[in-house]
Amino acid sequence: MSPVNYFTNKIEVPEDLKDHKEDLDAAVKNLTESYHAKAEELAKENPTLDVANETFVQGEEKLGNYLKISAKISIH
Repeated sequence: MSPVNYFTNKIEVPEDLKDHKEDLDAAVKNLTESYHAKAEELAKENPTLDVANETFVQGEEKLGNYLKISAKISIH
């Protein structure tokens, strides 16, 4: 099992947010992939982290959107 699948399978989502689980899984996938890409790059003599950083930002944005939705639902 890949690390991404391991983590997304372990995430418990409240019933009110079940429709948004795919969004959360996508955020975790981006964040996990960015860390793996950074590790691979840092093993190189001249690493460049631009792609890994962009993937991280995408994951961060997806997670932020999920948290905004979560906050709106929990307020009601």
